[in-house]
Amino acid sequence: LGPTGPGDKQQFRVGANRLRVACRRLESGDCRALVGSGQRHRHLDTPGGETTETTVTREIVFNVLNANGAPIFEPAETWNILEGQPLRVSVFAFDPDNPEFEPKIRLHRVPETTAPTVTYSVQGLPEGASFDAETLEIVWTPTYAQAGTYHVTVTATDDGDGTGTPAVSQLVLPIVVSNANRAPQV
Repeated sequence: LGPTGPGDKQQFRVGANRLRVACRRLESGDCRALVGSGQRHRHLDTPGGETTETTVTREIVFNVLNANGAPIFEPAETWNILEGQPLRVSVFAFDPDNPEFEPKIRLHRVPETTAPTVTYSVQGLPEGASFDAETLEIVWTPTYAQAGTYHVTVTATDDGDGTGTPAVSQLVLPIVVSNANRAPQV
């Protein structure tokens, strides 16, 4: 529908399946797109009875703002181990704003990656357990006196991706240490 007089608003009805946007990848900044409202056929009252086809197109400017994506942990599983059994658990949180980053792997030569954009803090580590900030792993071998259930909380905070507002995610990692049946000592 078009305007009927000066100062009237234009109103368009466009089916979602007919709307085409020329911007394929939205990044920060202005994104210009041509939006077509589809084709309308109109019969003209001419001596030849010709049909004229018209298309209505309007340029729209989208201002796409940077949105900081929060780090994403894989869902937590309960780790069941025995006393004296070594445990090594990766607690890497994927940053959607830095998809090329990969944590280091010890004893392997890994190609260079992007700089990390997520910092980690770990609470509730059992006695003797440690967090390796380079490989993003919790490493622990429980002693024969540490049977029980433990809950380690890992907090991942990203750098804000230029927004000034860091995003935070948490993972609670349950670890169940079962009593190991050892042979009696003589």
